[in-house]
Amino acid sequence: MINECAPLLPEDIIKRAEKLNVALILDGVKAAKIDIPNGGCMDADINPCVSGATVVGTALTVEAAEGNNYPIHIASYNFKADGYIMVIDGKGYRE
Repeated sequence: MINECAPLLPEDIIKRAEKLNVALILDGVKAAKIDIPNGGCMDADINPCVSGATVVGTALTVEAAEGNNYPIHIASYNFKADGYIMVIDGKGYRE
């Protein structure tokens, strides 16, 4: 299933968020009573591809199960996704 991308966050919001740490952003989510799963926290097993990397922006989420990277290729080549951050849900696959 392919859904439309969320609208890109405005540049001023991204610049402000870059100055904050995760705890402050999630405190803001909680204070604003924004109803998102886990209060906006990702599973602790989710890591960046490059150790120590940090990013701020609008996510382009891709589901890819059991080592099937085809959905990643579809997302990479078929979406005009300049400015998005690709977040891949590999369903825990570690091979």
